[in-house]
Amino acid sequence: MGTVTSAVGSPAAQANVALATLHMPSGLPGEEL
Repeated sequence: MGTVTSAVGSPAAQANVALATLHMPSGLPGEEL
């Protein structure tokens, strides 16, 4: 569906946080994935 471009562990949230690039046409702007 896409590629993770960066990820980091968040001690405050006790979770991983990541940014990703989605490959079209997997999603359109405003569409819920």
